[in-house]
Amino acid sequence: AHKKPIKSVDLQKSQDDVIIASTSLDNTIRLTKLSQNALQPIATCSGHDSHVLCCKFHPESPLLVTGAWNGSILVWNVSTVSTVSTNEVEPVHTLSVAGVTALGWSENRVISGGWDHVLRIWDLEMEGVVNDLV
Repeated sequence: AHKKPIKSVDLQKSQDDVIIASTSLDNTIRLTKLSQNALQPIATCSGHDSHVLCCKFHPESPLLVTGAWNGSILVWNVSTVSTVSTNEVEPVHTLSVAGVTALGWSENRVISGGWDHVLRIWDLEMEGVVNDLV
């Protein structure tokens, strides 16, 4: 599925399927459906200009957050995947910081960590940091 090494994977269960997100050094995120023990590629998320190192699905919504070496953090709405005719998904939020290597969710806020040794809490509505821990 990827042209370079895969750096992270996460999955989200829906009613009948499992959606797998994989990130790679090829600067993309691939979405794959696991249904009845078969893998089916469904979409590519392009938007990072650098190696994508981590990803995390929101536990209760169709959002996926991804982080890259260059510090970009992108949030994707994967509920649009079934309606995308070109199989290309565009990000719904863009955040930026130093190289991102870890991501998580706290309700509707993104938690990031990276090469600058700082944990950050991001608010998606304002697309900015609300708190950080050096």
